[in-house]
Amino acid sequence: MSVDIKFEPDGPGGLVAEGTLLLDAARRLGFHIPTECEGRGECDTCAVRIINGATLLSELTDGERKQLSAERLAGGERLACQCKAERGGELSLRLVAQTERARTAEEKTADLKNEFRDLPFERKMSTLIQLETMAMSEAFDTIADRSVAFGKKIFDSILPQTDQAPQDQTKASPKDKTV
Repeated sequence: MSVDIKFEPDGPGGLVAEGTLLLDAARRLGFHIPTECEGRGECDTCAVRIINGATLLSELTDGERKQLSAERLAGGERLACQCKAERGGELSLRLVAQTERARTAEEKTADLKNEFRDLPFERKMSTLIQLETMAMSEAFDTIADRSVAFGKKIFDSILPQTDQAPQDQTKASPKDKTV
C-alpha cells in the first residue's frame, strides 16, 4: 500500500511507498526540506509539523528525542530525516517555520554577509582586523595546546624510566644480604 503525502499549505502532494523517510518523500515530490546535518538527526532544520496522519508514522527516534523538546514533540513535530511513513493512508504535514527552529549555518552566513555589506568602509576594515585578531589568537592557542600535549608525551615517556631507577636502588644486592 502507498502513503498519500501532502505538504501544506501550498506544497506538492503525491504517493510514496510505505517505509519512505519523509525527507526522501519530499525530494521525490520535488519539495525542498532544508537539512544541515545531511539527514543524521543532529539538528532540527528539517523539522515538520504533522497535521494529519501521525499514526501512519514510525516511532520516535533517539535523534528526534534529543533535537526536539517535549513541547515540540507534543505539538506534533518530527524530523523529516528520521521519520518514516510506515503505514498506508493520508498524511499532511508542513515545514516548521524558520523562527521556530534553529537557524542553519547557510542562513547565518547569508545574514552576516548582508550585515557586512551594509557597513561603511571604515567599519568593514575594523571588523576585518578584529576577525583577523580572533583567528590569530585561536591559531596561537591551538599551537600552544599541541606543544603542551607533545611535551607531555615526551615527559610521560621519560618519567617511567626515572621511576624504575629508584626501584632498582631499593633492591638489595647479594653482597648487602650477607652481613
